[in-house]
Amino acid sequence: MEVIERNKIDVDRWDHLVLSSSNHTLFSLSTYLDSVAENWAVLVNEDYTLGIALPYTIRFGVKTLYTPFFMRYIEVLGGIEIDNLENYLKSNFVSSKFKIRTQLLLDNSIVFTFQEVRLLKINQQVKRMLVKSSKSDYEIREVKDDFTEVLKLIENELSSKVEVFQSDSKKYIERLVENLKSKRLIKIYGFYQSNDLVGGMIFILAQNRTIYLKGAAIENARSQGLMYSCMNNEIENTLQEGKIFDFGGSSIAGVKRFNLNFGSDEIEYYEYEWNHAPWWWRLLKYIRKKIKK
Repeated sequence: MEVIERNKIDVDRWDHLVLSSSNHTLFSLSTYLDSVAENWAVLVNEDYTLGIALPYTIRFGVKTLYTPFFMRYIEVLGGIEIDNLENYLKSNFVSSKFKIRTQLLLDNSIVFTFQEVRLLKINQQVKRMLVKSSKSDYEIREVKDDFTEVLKLIENELSSKVEVFQSDSKKYIERLVENLKSKRLIKIYGFYQSNDLVGGMIFILAQNRTIYLKGAAIENARSQGLMYSCMNNEIENTLQEGKIFDFGGSSIAGVKRFNLNFGSDEIEYYEYEWNHAPWWWRLLKYIRKKIKK
């Protein structure tokens, strides 16, 4: 196994590994990582049949393994585990805070969950909201060309609720949407009332699953069940294609409840952190964090 930096990766072989791996999510695809990661490398074997993406930041000369915004976790690709993965990670990164699909042989993991649907089982809450949506004067339409208006509305609606949309970091989702659009790996819906845009939802199209990225609507549209209706339709479409619907994951309790309303299963993943950087680096990082506050 060898760590290879982005500019030296055989991108075609790497992307083939991602797309041929069972249960892949597209998070490791070069297009995805180029969109959301500050820097990235891969740990891969010689014939590109086993590997893992390694997104990282560089602060004051120190490389830190991390999970970029809009990327749930890193994942081992190739169908088997990487022997001594922990040693590879610790030998290449003195600092880390990252999420991973695989549980590692480390003793400080934090468990997270995301929700996925393999069999749609809506509860009474969803049924009520679907009825409200069907009786409303709102319309849900797929947006085929210019996604800018829908994305801006989502950013504005979420800016008071989600930290990433309050900063320059929202540039990552803008770049991601544009790059996935060029690869035809994204689907976007707009919610309209008399041709006025009032909300929208963004979905990522992997070969084996559809992943919900982000969505939002103004209060009136939410109260009329537009979010429920759009989500339900996309889940139905996904399952009819023999794919899994993936809610993407959220640590917000209300979002998790919304996801579970559709009969989703909870899937675990893990976060690990260590910091063996020099004392002066830890001090500078602490000062920088205090200044930002």
